[in-house]
Amino acid sequence: MRFPSPKNAARELTWIQPQVYDRTRGENELFDFRSPTIDNTQCGEPIVHSHPRIRLYSTAVIWLASCVLVLWQAVASRGAPPLAAMIQAPADDPRANDQAFNPMEAAKQVAEEAGPPRKAVIVPLKGAIDSRLAFSFLRRLELAKDRNPDLLIVEIDSPGGLLEESKQIAYQLRDIDWARTVAYIPQKALSGGAIVALGCDDIVMEPFARLGDVGVMFFDAESFAFRFVEEKLISDFVTDMRSLAEAKGRPGALAEAMIYKDAEVFRVQNIDTGEFDYMTEKDLEAADPDGTVWKKLNLVVETQKGRFLDLTGRRALELGIAQATENNLQDALNRYNVQGRPEVLPDSWIDSVIFYLNLPWVTAILFIVGLVSLYAELQMPGIGAGAAISALCFALYFWSHWMGGTVGWLEILLFVLGVAFVLLEIFVIPGFGVTGLAGALLIVASLIMAGQRVVIPETRYDLISLRNTVLSLVVAGFSVAAFAYAVRNRVRGGRGIFSKLILAPPDVEPEPVEQDPALAETQAGKTALRERPGELVGKIGTTATALRPAGKVHVAGRNVEAVAADGEFIDRGCRVRLEEFQANRYVVREEESV
Repeated sequence: MRFPSPKNAARELTWIQPQVYDRTRGENELFDFRSPTIDNTQCGEPIVHSHPRIRLYSTAVIWLASCVLVLWQAVASRGAPPLAAMIQAPADDPRANDQAFNPMEAAKQVAEEAGPPRKAVIVPLKGAIDSRLAFSFLRRLELAKDRNPDLLIVEIDSPGGLLEESKQIAYQLRDIDWARTVAYIPQKALSGGAIVALGCDDIVMEPFARLGDVGVMFFDAESFAFRFVEEKLISDFVTDMRSLAEAKGRPGALAEAMIYKDAEVFRVQNIDTGEFDYMTEKDLEAADPDGTVWKKLNLVVETQKGRFLDLTGRRALELGIAQATENNLQDALNRYNVQGRPEVLPDSWIDSVIFYLNLPWVTAILFIVGLVSLYAELQMPGIGAGAAISALCFALYFWSHWMGGTVGWLEILLFVLGVAFVLLEIFVIPGFGVTGLAGALLIVASLIMAGQRVVIPETRYDLISLRNTVLSLVVAGFSVAAFAYAVRNRVRGGRGIFSKLILAPPDVEPEPVEQDPALAETQAGKTALRERPGELVGKIGTTATALRPAGKVHVAGRNVEAVAADGEFIDRGCRVRLEEFQANRYVVREEESV
């Protein structure tokens, strides 16, 4: 629409509104000068509003009205048809019989399409999709759910990535029912990125952004190069992608053309209803073998043989893959009437830390170090380094899985109760009975549940996660058993399975070391400086601390380091006999009560 100049506006006003006064009809009745019903011979002279002041006012009004209409057209054109189309609709357009264009009605229509004000959360997905990024994205989805948004915007800028991780993200987005999902693509969503976009309710692209090219590849070790997977090996994947696209109202044939480079897609029309759709040759043969229902029109040029379907934003909108094209993110937010500034949940370093702590081999290391440190602590009285290291390992395990979304208060409560039952069995209830067994089972159950999203596995990913957690626990259990066996042999003086490969040292008696009498008096409790090693063998003493199996024994007026024979536990205050001296400590055995 052009702005009329003031000079032309006055001329147009004179041409549009020349009016005459009819003395025979009344002084206030004015008629169109060009009307064929008016007899100019019976009318007076035409009264044209050509007064200079009137011409000036009329020009200003027309010019301002034109500006208002142009501005209104720019605002309303986003959700409403162009102004020319509203005023002059074609004969077959259902709007042809509508009333004249009403700006207020157009604004109302835009508001209805945008919907009520929405709260949005943006979760970016940028870079190659690998295991770490997939883990981070799924974790941020859980955080977004806690925000209770109306709109979840996934900003995708990815060249692709791993197949299974891309499918996992797409299925997770497909099943979201707590918000409307929108994939916003500013530059590209190729391969795995396109799979993720197909899982969203809407796809909004910038006009020249790219979507598609989902060619599945593998690394060929023989030729040391990447190659495309044969079509027969990915037929299940094609079926999954078609169903993923059709679940969101998109043509499944176009999704197939992104994966199969030889899949030609045609635009077809239903002969009875006039409905348009997109089908491959196989689809058309299966749906209409007689050719009486669908009429094949033109080939989608981007699906020619030998190329994967790769679309720009404008072309994706034309084919029904995308729902809109916008120039930037702010325009996309305006389209959905987003209220306020949306919260962005970016990928951060904390996601990397959580991901690596959740890896199966890292979990196994945490279990091994934690259990071995706990076992070492139980062999010595008091709370020391072993207990601190064990507590740190299990704290890292539960914290990382808490942040990963697999741990709740139930798992933590079960673990704490299990530890309490085991300690109760060790320090309060003698022997190893029901309490200790129940505590061990609670600990194992809490550790397994902490690695799962659900209690009972439902999907393939749940089974893989369960397998990894159980294997980590098994490896940790064997490691603790091996450590305990090694410690026990060391305490008893053995060399384990390699004892036959090592020559025993000669039995040489060490020479006594002369000590300063004054120093000996000040260190009366240090037997190593007062007596020759092993001189207390055969004596009877009393356990100064509980031997589990190591501790201290009070004998001959002083305390000495001791360890229970055969690794048994001996309570405090029991009579023991010092049987031998090994590794700078006495091996003792409990004396039977008389």
